[in-house]
Amino acid sequence: MSTEDIKAFSLGKIFDSGRYLIPLYQRNYAWKEGQIIQLIHDISDFSKSKNQQKYYIGTLVVFKREQEAELYETIDGQQRLTTLNILYSVLKNVYHLETELTDFKNIILDFENRRLSSKALDLVYEGRFNTTVKYNTSIESAYQIIEKELKTLFGEYQNTSDEFMKFVSYLNENVIILRVNVPQGTDLNHYFEIMNNRGEQLEKHEVLKSVLLGYLDKIDDDIECEKSKLLFNTIWEGCSQMERYIQYGFSKNQRAKIFGNTWDRLIVSSFDEILQHVDFDEKTLDSLSNQLENEDGGFSIDAIINDNSYSTILKEGTTETSERFNAVINFQNFILHCLLIQTKNEDATLDDKKLITNFDFLKNLKGKDQIEFVKNFSFTVLKTKYLLDHYVIKREFLNNKDSWSLKRLYYYNNKSQSYINTFGNSDEGNTDEVNFDTKDLIWLLSMFHTVAPNMMYKHWLNATLNYLYENYSNEDISSKKYIEFLRTLAKNFVFNRFLSSEPKGYYELIYKSPSEMNLQNLNWSKMRYESLENNLVFNYIDYLLIHKELQEKSGIGGYFNFVSNFDFTFRSSIEHYYPQNPKDGHDKLGEKFLHSIGNLTLISHSKNSAMNNYQPKAKKEHYKDGATADSVKQFLMFNKYPDLSWGITEIEKHETEILDLFNQQIN
Repeated sequence: MSTEDIKAFSLGKIFDSGRYLIPLYQRNYAWKEGQIIQLIHDISDFSKSKNQQKYYIGTLVVFKREQEAELYETIDGQQRLTTLNILYSVLKNVYHLETELTDFKNIILDFENRRLSSKALDLVYEGRFNTTVKYNTSIESAYQIIEKELKTLFGEYQNTSDEFMKFVSYLNENVIILRVNVPQGTDLNHYFEIMNNRGEQLEKHEVLKSVLLGYLDKIDDDIECEKSKLLFNTIWEGCSQMERYIQYGFSKNQRAKIFGNTWDRLIVSSFDEILQHVDFDEKTLDSLSNQLENEDGGFSIDAIINDNSYSTILKEGTTETSERFNAVINFQNFILHCLLIQTKNEDATLDDKKLITNFDFLKNLKGKDQIEFVKNFSFTVLKTKYLLDHYVIKREFLNNKDSWSLKRLYYYNNKSQSYINTFGNSDEGNTDEVNFDTKDLIWLLSMFHTVAPNMMYKHWLNATLNYLYENYSNEDISSKKYIEFLRTLAKNFVFNRFLSSEPKGYYELIYKSPSEMNLQNLNWSKMRYESLENNLVFNYIDYLLIHKELQEKSGIGGYFNFVSNFDFTFRSSIEHYYPQNPKDGHDKLGEKFLHSIGNLTLISHSKNSAMNNYQPKAKKEHYKDGATADSVKQFLMFNKYPDLSWGITEIEKHETEILDLFNQQIN
């Protein structure tokens, strides 16, 4: 391969570099919201902090088809390239930046023998999706995600700010992609297989672990040093298994000393207390000393990761737990939550690409302070993981079904350990019965979780873990007080941020005493379609409607049963019940009522695409009279208002109902 086969293009120029074909052996477009948002944030952050430097976005591995001029078969990088085409289409259609994006004259890629995906790209470039032609809706979804995220970062598109235009300029001129052209005669299928079976990359949390262990190596006493490193590693490795309960990160003897005889209490209060009560095998310590210290006295990252003697984690419980439970967060982001909880540092971030740099402040501390911080942080990680396992929902897969659960690990005897409801009478052995407090907590926690799939936006989880951390001390958290906290958190997020004309920051809402809600700052227009900032508003409406029905038992057919068994799920598409572009010659509705909260509901993207332009009557019939409605609000829209024409009168009534619910919470 010659240097001629490797070329660097700015993103602006990649659109004048030929056409790119996605072959059949490649998977279809599959990027989700988290990956798309991360790409935009990476570019945005780099443009602000290092705007004079080039940002290398990755490699595009291609094979030039000799029989067709400037046509490249894409072997690696197609997900990123597809996303960039969609991003530029948003900039062209929504922000009208044709002049700034001079080389973006069309979509430069196509899918081989995938008509629906190719059609979706055509619609992306044109900026229209209201069509009777079928197409790949995941590409449309990416377009909507990008449009929404740019609005979140830079404000309304009608007023393009200087900051936004700098972002566009940086994106177009300073973001670089390397195109690597593989030689003629290459077995493309074999090459693609190799590209997709590369060795695992070193995770950021593994690098951070090495750094923090290095600080513990400064402990003067050799035995204390080795024990501290071993305990730190045991805690770190145990917590990194997010699908397992933390108790299984320790031996049986250690569990009783750390979590009590029934394994469901954290009975230690510091790292040093664990060191005093937990014994470590001398052979393990000797092995640690001999095998893990390199010639320079530091630590080999490979050894730390691969050496089995450097961990006391047992295999016990691994298979069942990892297959049964799914946590709401990954380990790298969990570490950032722990750091914020311990330091209360306003500059800390939940963005895991900054995981290591968030710990740079340790370099400026004295040796003893570094040691003390790492010990304290290790205990913070342990305690927070215990609280996460114990008091935060998981997705549980059991008996071929999955649902939200709130359970703790309980030890009966050597032959019997099980997962029982966190709140309730465990002595009676009624592990399947869910009391109402537990049900309410599952509603509240899933209400928050299902609107924040991206890890860096889980501010609700940071607030929740901080509350649990500050209020737990060898005693269970009160379910009543926990419910009260989560309800207050929801109100503060909705009224003091999403619906406020002077929105408060998340740090202020979580770590400072939030001021009382000021009615003069409420901006009800932010509940309209064009102004809604966060889908938590919809989930909060559903939560309030649930409690209203449980108290009043309205008598609407099937409503009480629907509410009692309702589960919050991941929904990201705002549907107009009366459609924006009606089919079959029906009249359009004025924007005042069309975009009113009374005409909107939150549903899954696939359902919105399928029923987008149908009349309310057809939508209701599609949902089997509301039995399979996506939300409580949607069920009411189907069943409370008998006029199937669904017009201005019904929209106004439903809007008033929602505003009354909100006013009750404010008052």
